[in-house]
Amino acid sequence: MTIRCCYVNYIQDIDNWAFDVFQINDVGEGHALKYVGVELLQKYDLINKYKVPHPTSHLGQLSLVNRP
Repeated sequence: MTIRCCYVNYIQDIDNWAFDVFQINDVGEGHALKYVGVELLQKYDLINKYKVPHPTSHLGQLSLVNRP
C-alpha cells in the first residue's frame, strides 16, 4: 500500500512523541489504524521479517471493526 501524498506530511513524524494519531485519523477519514500500521510495518521491514501476507487487507478489516 502506498500512502497518498496528503498523508505523508502527517505520518512522517510517527517516531516522534508529539505524533498526533488523531490528526491522521481525521485526514485518513477514520482509518488511522490502517495508515499507521502499514507505515510501521514498512518502516521497520516487518512485512518481510514476519512474512505478513497482504498486510493492508488485514489492517483495513481491523479498522472497520469499530465503525458504526
